[in-house]
Amino acid sequence: MITPEKTAEDISAHIRIPVELRDKIKTRAKMNKRTMNAEIVALIERGFLDEVAAICELKELSGHLAMVLSRIDETMR
Repeated sequence: MITPEKTAEDISAHIRIPVELRDKIKTRAKMNKRTMNAEIVALIERGFLDEVAAICELKELSGHLAMVLSRIDETMR
């Protein structure tokens, strides 16, 4: 089973989660050969990475939209 390295900066956090969610995490952890703690950390990290990717994509799309709107504005003059 893969376990994350503990460092001096690691903290312990106690949370309450529904039993159904715990069971899903336990199942995923077994599938991924991780401890439940490592699985939770991986899921949280992936969530942040997904959020950053979505923000980058939105910035890129807004840049394209600004360019299109600028071209439309130029043709309307």
